[in-house]
Amino acid sequence: MVVKRFMFIRPGETDWNRLNRWQGQVEIPLNAHGIEQSKRLAQFMRPLGIQTLYSSNLRRASDTAKILASTLNTKPIYDQRLRERHMGEWQGLVLNEIKTWYPKKYKQLRARPFEYQIEGGESRRQVMARVQACFADILARGGGETIGIVSHTTAIMTILSVLTKNEDAFD
Repeated sequence: MVVKRFMFIRPGETDWNRLNRWQGQVEIPLNAHGIEQSKRLAQFMRPLGIQTLYSSNLRRASDTAKILASTLNTKPIYDQRLRERHMGEWQGLVLNEIKTWYPKKYKQLRARPFEYQIEGGESRRQVMARVQACFADILARGGGETIGIVSHTTAIMTILSVLTKNEDAFD
């Protein structure tokens, strides 16, 4: 069966979202509001006919996927290639901390947003390569006319930038 429609879904809220902390690949659970968001989203998505649901294996995404799957009557398929960008030494920090503690590195990131690799982490280009490979595998597998993909901001934006052939979609 050929995939005709796919939906990108971000995980529900975490406490770190509220604090604007860069989560990266830190395992942060959904907070109460994030659980409620996921339950409401599942009800909204029920009539859309998702046959297959893929998800990042990070906790906030997998918890969201489990909530969706229970309502959509499917089982999530987890793939670590759908994870958020690894933010290396910046994981857990807020933007002002990054700008203050790593001013030169932050300027390098802003000057070369796709190429700059955070120490201990990934560049956007690296995220794009792994997410693009995963997306190609998902499309090749099929699994229904409508599929859902629970992933994260940078991972989703890289897919969208490839699909629209517009790297400026990030900014």
